[in-house]
Amino acid sequence: MRRLYLDFDFNRPAGQVFNRLTDFRRLTEWRTLETMRVEPDSDITVGTKLFSTVKGPMGMMHFENEITEIDRRANRYADRAVGGTFLIQSNWTIEPIADGCRLHWTTEFQPRGMMLLMAPMIGGSIRKGQLADLAKLRDLIEKSPPTV
Repeated sequence: MRRLYLDFDFNRPAGQVFNRLTDFRRLTEWRTLETMRVEPDSDITVGTKLFSTVKGPMGMMHFENEITEIDRRANRYADRAVGGTFLIQSNWTIEPIADGCRLHWTTEFQPRGMMLLMAPMIGGSIRKGQLADLAKLRDLIEKSPPTV
């Protein structure tokens, strides 16, 4: 799998950012996703499945992931790809810093078939999209009062 690394700062406590990042039912408010479905429709735990669709250059792309770690005390999260247009999975941690917190996000992806030839372009597109999405999330979070 190919890897992308990203650090992103927020001017809010780590717990508040973690809670918003793991509020998957509200993900479409800030992520560039067409749809997001969580199964089972209950508390998010290890084993919860996430089904999402994204509009790509060649049409709709579908992804299925399973949460493998969610630790609210340590502000750590991980999922693994179990299906989709191509495999993409992520893990991240959030650490407190002087004026808020820093998100350390690793994304792994494995294009398939013809998409394999476009792997560098796909990686650049994923990174650009993540940065835009996180900027939108930061705006949403920082407009609300600090919590946690």
